[in-house]
Amino acid sequence: YSFDSVFSFFLPEYIPNNGPLATAFLTSPESAKLQMPLIVGMLNGIFSLVKYGLSDCYDGFGIDPGSGRCKDDGFYERSLGTLHFGPTIVSSRISASSDDAEETVSSGYVSLVSPDLELGANKQSSRWVGMRFTNLQIPNSAKIIGAYVQFEVDEKKDTMTTLTIHGQAADNPAGFSTDEYNISKRSLTNAAVSWNNVPAWRKKSDKHNTPDISQIVQELVSRVGWVPGNSIVILVSGTGKRVAESWDGEPDNAPLLVVNYSIDGDCTATGGANLDTIDNLATLLTAGRLSNENKDKIKKAIENTGADTQAGVRLAQQLIATTPEFHTTNLLTPNGKSRQKQSTQPSSNNDYRAIVYVYLGGGVDSFNMLAPHTCPSTTDETANTYDKYLAIREHVALRSDITLEIDARTSSQPC
Repeated sequence: YSFDSVFSFFLPEYIPNNGPLATAFLTSPESAKLQMPLIVGMLNGIFSLVKYGLSDCYDGFGIDPGSGRCKDDGFYERSLGTLHFGPTIVSSRISASSDDAEETVSSGYVSLVSPDLELGANKQSSRWVGMRFTNLQIPNSAKIIGAYVQFEVDEKKDTMTTLTIHGQAADNPAGFSTDEYNISKRSLTNAAVSWNNVPAWRKKSDKHNTPDISQIVQELVSRVGWVPGNSIVILVSGTGKRVAESWDGEPDNAPLLVVNYSIDGDCTATGGANLDTIDNLATLLTAGRLSNENKDKIKKAIENTGADTQAGVRLAQQLIATTPEFHTTNLLTPNGKSRQKQSTQPSSNNDYRAIVYVYLGGGVDSFNMLAPHTCPSTTDETANTYDKYLAIREHVALRSDITLEIDARTSSQPC
């Protein structure tokens, strides 16, 4: 925001000069400050904050943190901070060489030090890939809303690939060893997730997420022996081939497990985002004044986010920020009429006068907005007004050769 005084508050009795609020004799204190450019700038900043975190991404409120890309994927890799709502998010990245491993099915050979993870098979044999994610601070009573493993591409592959994902049915499984069949002989969860027709991995360093594996994580954290801080092992087998970074290849880009969970009383969201989530957001962002019609529109808009809970919440936040309820303090009643399409106005050769509004953030040196150019003094014919201006303004004066001249010789203006 830019304020025209040091008092950054709205006058409660302010009524706009025109428009429907003025016609209805409604006060709108925020209208005293929120001109169109500021509203557009504010929305740009809010959208950026929701999608990318506090950063400079697309006119965001923050500054360049020095690393990361502007990606709307829920990881906020370029942000200095994030706006958070809804289920608790925890994540764990592979953190040791013995926490990811590959097993050759035909021989049972297990490698702990491979520079990559070959999901599916290599040229000789099918593979099992095991990943152990440690220190997961999830309570035993948690309801798992969403979960996935994120891989970074190590090699470009487009071979037809189908994978199956299990968890290890254990309270706190140990890391992997080089014992034969150390991965495939582990007890598997009843829950399993198929990752059919895995999309082609066409660009090195791209990120790819598994389908939702919340049912696997739910089975594990619901075990009697589960306590916060335990580890989870995820096991992958299948056909085809996708090659991801491993801890031994790039520790910072090793597989990452992300889990969204809630406990009783939390604001939860499933299937993108449900009406309860929208109601909770409406309470926070519009003091509960969001109309049922707008709620229904938002719910329909976010259905395409599918099972990605956080993507649904991010989209709902952006849509609510565009509603009239977010930008006013009054109760609003839609009139049911569609906005009329403005007809194109024909051009005219008639003379006209234009009022130009210049919006400036911060202070302004108004003496340098309209400076004298070439005009004689009205009191001293030997003096020039620009010379007087130069003497008064000294080093901050604008040079006449860089200014844009407004010819006012035919007007009643002195220069």
